[in-house]
Amino acid sequence: MKKREALNCFVKSRYGMGLSAFMKQKVEEESLYDYEIGHLLHISSYYVCKLRKAFGIRRSDGFRRRFEESYGPNAVQRFKKLAEDPDTSLADVARYFGFSRQYAHDVCKKIYGHPYTKLLGKKHRGQRGRGLVFDGVSETPQPLVEAVNKLKSLGLPVRIDKRKHCYMISANGYTMVFKYALKPFRGGRREYFHINNVRSSNTDFHFVLFFCKGEKESAFFIIPRRYMPRTNSTLVLDGKSTRGKYSQFKNAWDILAQTSDPGEVHR
Repeated sequence: MKKREALNCFVKSRYGMGLSAFMKQKVEEESLYDYEIGHLLHISSYYVCKLRKAFGIRRSDGFRRRFEESYGPNAVQRFKKLAEDPDTSLADVARYFGFSRQYAHDVCKKIYGHPYTKLLGKKHRGQRGRGLVFDGVSETPQPLVEAVNKLKSLGLPVRIDKRKHCYMISANGYTMVFKYALKPFRGGRREYFHINNVRSSNTDFHFVLFFCKGEKESAFFIIPRRYMPRTNSTLVLDGKSTRGKYSQFKNAWDILAQTSDPGEVHR
């Protein structure tokens, strides 16, 4: 007992906290192993194990530390911040870190100690009363959130409807089919994005609002329906706004602020 009291005094003097709080921080927050804590306190790993059990602290599995070694400092906090954001889906979190959605599920369970579905239920409850426009949408893609925020910044009332094969956005009397692509395919030094309009061609809409994320830049294209083929098309994304058939519609948000007939819109 005297040894623990002496150790407690040492920890308070050296680290400004009690021995129990110190152990909890090192194991649960920093994911240190017993031998590493023992090295800090100049005691054996066996004694550290006894202290852990006495304080009711489970052995660290090292997951948090390995995760941060792989994905950078504060990666766990960044994951939690994204995962707990009501407007961010687990697929968005996975894309941010560059791993699969299934692995994101595994990470969530490791960090929170329960499946993502429990966290998702909490997020849904938190959305109530927030006045979001994502009616009936369980996991809203981040590009869609960005598009809505941009439309709202223009002072346009916005509504979203989730259809079977797409999202539909209504703003300023216009209806838009929303599409997005997060990976380009390359042709030489240029980045291309494929738009499939087959399923949308029979839908009543005024514009295609398309978000594409390239390696160096991202952009929205607001393309009037009369410019869209009934099947497929390709967008070019680069820094030169004069290239490509649809270049005139790159980030052309002002089109949506007009009140004229969309069929008469000119660029």
